[in-house]
Amino acid sequence: DGDGVPDEVDPDDDNDGWADANETGCLTDSLDPLSYPTDGDLDGDCDGIDDTDDSPIFLVYSETSQLLFVNEPIEPIVATTFGGDVRTWEVWPPLPAGLNLNGGLSRSDATPGTITGAPMSEFEIGVFTVWANNSQFHSSVEITLQSVVPDPDDDYFDLIYLDDSLNLTTFYDEVYLEPQIFGGNVSSWSISPDLPEGLDFNSTNGVISGSTLVEANQTLHTVTGSNTLYLNTFDITITSTYRDTDEDGLPDLFDPDDDGDGWNDTLEIECGTDSLNIISSPNDYDEDHICDPIDDFDDSPIVFFYPIDKLVLTVGEEMEPLDPLVAPTSGGIAEFTVIPNLPAGLTLDSTTGVISGTPLEPYRHILVEYS
Repeated sequence: DGDGVPDEVDPDDDNDGWADANETGCLTDSLDPLSYPTDGDLDGDCDGIDDTDDSPIFLVYSETSQLLFVNEPIEPIVATTFGGDVRTWEVWPPLPAGLNLNGGLSRSDATPGTITGAPMSEFEIGVFTVWANNSQFHSSVEITLQSVVPDPDDDYFDLIYLDDSLNLTTFYDEVYLEPQIFGGNVSSWSISPDLPEGLDFNSTNGVISGSTLVEANQTLHTVTGSNTLYLNTFDITITSTYRDTDEDGLPDLFDPDDDGDGWNDTLEIECGTDSLNIISSPNDYDEDHICDPIDDFDDSPIVFFYPIDKLVLTVGEEMEPLDPLVAPTSGGIAEFTVIPNLPAGLTLDSTTGVISGTPLEPYRHILVEYS
């Protein structure tokens, strides 16, 4: 392969990414870079010698919640997988005593991943996550279980919430969602997965309340209610995003100009306008980007002139001060300057623009420019 390592000590003579020893076992040519093994599941074992398909797995169960009765066999919760082969099965937290997760390496086994058995004691509603794994991928499902001693006085019930989808604005939208129960009583509540930070699930009455404190991608949350004879679930989809008033893709939390009106939010607060309303923006007469209420100086265009544009003076005699005339519509004047410098003895007051003084020496005609 011209890599500077002689074939005798090069583990991959043709530099095709497959070790020579593997190519021999996979019946490809270790000296031809165009002859290399196929590996459909990308697990590093060529298809010719790979008995397990390590491609992506998709796991589903026949049901994801069940109410169990102490010492009575449960209705088997049957796993079905699609895609790659399953090498191992895991569950967390461990199943209560009497329940089993059946695992196996062969897909011909009729019960891999199936939960069976009979609970040996009562336990509160719990969420158990089952994983199906191979060397490259895994898939998981959450299963809600509870074990009780039946109370013949408990009745069947229906459980609903008036909203099954919440599209929330982080920090702002308040939630108070109360379950509606029709029929029997509910003695136990749970939700899975956990709600976004800021939302609270009341495990006594099933109420969801609060305001989200973080962004949350669209997530399906399953609420489970049960008594000693019956168990019911309800799915609620929750999404939470930061507010973006001007829809520029930058949330208000990080956007210096929430409403996109060209004024910084901090300035809008100082100027007394609404930083969330593009129509409410500060007045700025002189367009210096300092709003009028806090702008002590008018920076609009200046209009001024001197009533005399030609002075004939006498050396040693003080001139009569020459004041500029400033138009009523002129902007404020912060400073007067002159180019070139006035003749010796004459001065320009940089604040008032008044020209005054006594010329000290003769000079020829000079054209000066004031600003």
